[in-house]
Amino acid sequence: MRQTFKTLAPAITAEPLSSLCADVDANAGAIASLCARRRELFPFVCTTVAPNVLEGSSTTANVMPADVSCTVNFRLLPGVTAEGVVRLAREAVGDPEVEVELLHATPAGRQDSPEGMGYAELREAIGHFHPGVVVVPSMVCGGTDSVRYEGVCGSILRFCPARPAPCEEARGVHGVNERISRRTFRQSIRLLVMLLEKTVL
Repeated sequence: MRQTFKTLAPAITAEPLSSLCADVDANAGAIASLCARRRELFPFVCTTVAPNVLEGSSTTANVMPADVSCTVNFRLLPGVTAEGVVRLAREAVGDPEVEVELLHATPAGRQDSPEGMGYAELREAIGHFHPGVVVVPSMVCGGTDSVRYEGVCGSILRFCPARPAPCEEARGVHGVNERISRRTFRQSIRLLVMLLEKTVL
């Protein structure tokens, strides 16, 4: 994320972030603290929490259910472990009668350098289809299958080629058809084909 803010610094005009990004290394703690207070930047500096399943509610008003369970998805920030999250969850619940159990764990993805293999070709492919766009190294906030390639790949580029329209992006992702238009989908395919041609052929 340091590299993200260093790359973005010339384009950031809002204060206090603009002044903080004048020296990202010296102000890293302050930048992280500011990000933690902003909804759109929170996932870049904190492990996120998403309750997915709630079971055991009562069928009648004013009757307490005997057993309730909740499945929560924690998306780990690099450097955070599943065991550490379980420990914090137990402390947050603060009730020995409530069981906190780890059902499944996938570590946060490895963070590779933008100087690694393929990054220059990715920048070139993006520039071909989106001239003038600044390519910014960042972090994928969420789990992807790329973590399974870490043992055999020296460099992994986690990149989504879709560039949805603002109205598409505002609705969020992972809906029907990933909430992107056919035009956006076709653009994504063309960009990926060019990237493969540059890196594989």
